[in-house]
Amino acid sequence: MGESNRAFRMRKLIRDSFLELLESKGIEHITVSEVIEKAHIGRTTFYNYYNDIYDLLLDCIKSNGGVEFRREPDRLASNFIEQLYQNILDGVLQRQKYQTVYKATSKYKSSQNSMYIDNIKEETEAHIRHVLTEIGLTDATSVVPLDYVIDLFSNMFQNINDHWAVAGFQESPEEVAHISAVLFHRISHSLMRDCPLGDEISFSFPEEAEQNS
Repeated sequence: MGESNRAFRMRKLIRDSFLELLESKGIEHITVSEVIEKAHIGRTTFYNYYNDIYDLLLDCIKSNGGVEFRREPDRLASNFIEQLYQNILDGVLQRQKYQTVYKATSKYKSSQNSMYIDNIKEETEAHIRHVLTEIGLTDATSVVPLDYVIDLFSNMFQNINDHWAVAGFQESPEEVAHISAVLFHRISHSLMRDCPLGDEISFSFPEEAEQNS
């Protein structure tokens, strides 16, 4: 059951107030008191929706493109690259719009903040698993265990977006989405067992080779 219109409006008011504060100071210097003063709400109202500042930060990220694959793709396998590109572009556009939030999460490395980032990583990985399954890459068809592939892509998307932000968003969102989609497409297909490249790179570890000689 979805939240009420009042709850939706209140969350948005609190998020917007927090984002305004984040424009001028680091998250470690923002207090709940400052947020409620800017939003013109009571302390009880804030805690009705959020546990603390980091819970609010997580909601900002999840509500505004923290996960590149934010929706389940429909019939992804039939036109994979086009829908993959569009899904990534949606996330990239939101990331650019809320760049202050992402800079805050990348710069502030407390253990508490890391817990929330891990939460988002889990959501991203779940979506990546879905997409890989749709294109036929599973543990049975991949040359390496699928969990490693998912971790690879999760980190790849994060690194691409971090690089884009640190470099000052020089490329357009469309260019970044294109880069991400092409890498995802090429790498995922190269890892399939029936791909010629997959056959070419099979090898034995040195210790295994010595034991077999």
